[in-house]
Amino acid sequence: MTIRGFPFVFLFLPITIVYASHFRGGTITWRPWNDSQTTSNVQLLVRQRYSWRRGSVYCDDATIASGSLIANGGNAIYVSSTCSSWTISTTAIYCTDYSVGFDVSSGESFYTQSIPANTQFSIGFYSGAWLGVLVVGGGEKWAVTCRINTIVRPNGYINSSPLATTLRVIYKAVNQQHVHVIQMSDNDGTDTLKCRWATSAGNTNSYDEWCWCL
Repeated sequence: MTIRGFPFVFLFLPITIVYASHFRGGTITWRPWNDSQTTSNVQLLVRQRYSWRRGSVYCDDATIASGSLIANGGNAIYVSSTCSSWTISTTAIYCTDYSVGFDVSSGESFYTQSIPANTQFSIGFYSGAWLGVLVVGGGEKWAVTCRINTIVRPNGYINSSPLATTLRVIYKAVNQQHVHVIQMSDNDGTDTLKCRWATSAGNTNSYDEWCWCL
């Protein structure tokens, strides 16, 4: 079965916001607390993980030890297939790690949301501007999205989104071929995992998870 919940980043038109080019990427993933709960409402555990420029969103050992929230860059938005939307959660995170050399602060947050069974929609965090030093897409808008799908699978269980472990920002020399290994895992062991790529026009392979009317 092809995964419909892989998180990724879209890049599109330029704007200016308070956080400017401080955003360094992120992921949104989810899983049901009980994957056999197939009627009424399903309790989902939603995980948000984001990275920011440390010079703007500061984190150190004391920040981690205190358990303080950082980087409330806005709200995560649920978007239906008809482009209606509603705010569901802050994007503030608890700092988990940082890099002085790469000038990055990273963290995550978890929350539980009750969702009707047998439905699907997108959840996203979007704004601008993206990293200004990028060769392609510098200074443009970005979106981190994930497709939530509580439709019961053929095996009688509810799907979980896959997890990917990689650096949020990866530096590569231009005009050279590179191989980058992305470690991925999924609680649904029989699913096929694949990367999907985005352009300014949308997703280039498989389901386009973002609602472009926003």
